[in-house]
Amino acid sequence: MGKFVTSGVYGLLEDTSWDEESLMIGNAPANRERAPGLDSSAVAKLGSFVVEYGVQRGRFGIDSEHLVSFLREHAGSEITLSVIRIFKIVPLYSG
Repeated sequence: MGKFVTSGVYGLLEDTSWDEESLMIGNAPANRERAPGLDSSAVAKLGSFVVEYGVQRGRFGIDSEHLVSFLREHAGSEITLSVIRIFKIVPLYSG
């Protein structure tokens, strides 16, 4: 039985320009200033996925009507997605 971690996928609600050369955790769009996580008024949760603890590479996907709606609402414009690990490690049982 392995340990697994959930990551949430969020879309920024407003167009926010940012520069990938100078992007840091302290100036990332929608990050809360003095606490970990995102400002819930600035993002929409689009879905989540689960990976084995310690895995940092690979393909991960979400199947979500929230994602489809978000993409349709922002068709023709640039969007920013944020992937945030939810710090809760749980054993995953199958059977």
